[in-house]
Amino acid sequence: MKLSYLLLPAALLLVGCQTDSVDDNFTPTSVPTVQPSLSSTTTTNFPKPDGAQALSANGSQAVWQILQKVNPKQALEMGETEITDAQFAEIKDFVDKNLKDEGEYKTYRNIFNWITKNMTYAWSEPSYLLPYEVFKNKRCVCQGYANLLKTMLLTQGIPCFIANGWLVSVGGHAWNYVYADGQWYVSDPTNDAEYKASNLSSYQEKLVPIRMDFTLFEDDHFTYSYLNSRLNVQSIKSTTDESVMVPYSINGLQVSSFQPTEKIPDCITQLIVGRNITTFGDNPENLIQKCPYLEEVQVDPQNTELESYKGVVYYKGQEYPYYVPSGIRRVELRAMETISKNTLYYLNQLEEIVVAEGTKRIEDYAIERCPNLKRVYVPSTVTYISPQAISECGNDYEIVRTTTGIHEVTIH
Repeated sequence: MKLSYLLLPAALLLVGCQTDSVDDNFTPTSVPTVQPSLSSTTTTNFPKPDGAQALSANGSQAVWQILQKVNPKQALEMGETEITDAQFAEIKDFVDKNLKDEGEYKTYRNIFNWITKNMTYAWSEPSYLLPYEVFKNKRCVCQGYANLLKTMLLTQGIPCFIANGWLVSVGGHAWNYVYADGQWYVSDPTNDAEYKASNLSSYQEKLVPIRMDFTLFEDDHFTYSYLNSRLNVQSIKSTTDESVMVPYSINGLQVSSFQPTEKIPDCITQLIVGRNITTFGDNPENLIQKCPYLEEVQVDPQNTELESYKGVVYYKGQEYPYYVPSGIRRVELRAMETISKNTLYYLNQLEEIVVAEGTKRIEDYAIERCPNLKRVYVPSTVTYISPQAISECGNDYEIVRTTTGIHEVTIH
């Protein structure tokens, strides 16, 4: 690390840093101005409200809204459930010979009843999870019950998916939704319970779904899932576009989440989101691997929960970043009295940081694991920098002391 262009007040502590010699008569530098990015010189068009229905805050009601729009055939894929072809064939052979009946609902009920009668709930080890292991050992917890019911039904071409969420008053739980003879059923084999999905009053206070384990919808550009109680953009399909606008809705339902579970195309550097997007996840750092080259996010100013500043996403009116795009090369922070731990981290492309005028302290591990960091512009208001403020960022960066505030600048 190198300190340069620096006039240090007595209160500025830079313990353990190796400094260059400084001329006492040297005037602190200003933050350099470079060519603005396209997004800062043009008016951004955001997705417009289109009359789509927002999902209910009640998880069971939200899933029922979705089920009335989804094609049941979407729930004929194994998806996240792990099983080999040979194992699937063995289970199918068993169901064909012992449980298959006339009509989908009768077959489903035969399978359901066999599971509830033959499985033992694993209050202690051993406990099995994968559907074939559950089938052979007949001992599992709720996820195992749900995995086996789904697998057995799919051997008969009966749509079924797994919901994860809460069994009210008990805790985390896994159960199924089954589509048989033209009707959706909420099926909880762990507790030997079944409800018609349309009869919300019978189960909505008992089962609260948070996610579903299959792709709900897809269009020419995106796929969608139900994740963290929201209709979510699951993936962005192959494209050559550098800028992508997240849609406002799909199939008449409002999209409110951007949490891709698959890596987005490398060419995408800018994301444009409207007033409909309310979250990038509880841990948006999970997007690091999914969006490694995303450089900026632009949020519709009419969004009531999120906003963007210099390409970084913040909760409305908050000073600490909520989501910093993984591919950003220059971060201009908002004014905050103290820059605390994990303000900026795991940003492989980050080269420059501009600390806002008015900031006073930079604490331990405020900037961490940014291997290409070259410069940190620090205003004269900063009176303390922890010796561990910048951690695992190599030794080639310099701290540049400035006397000016933040300029309208973006590096290319």
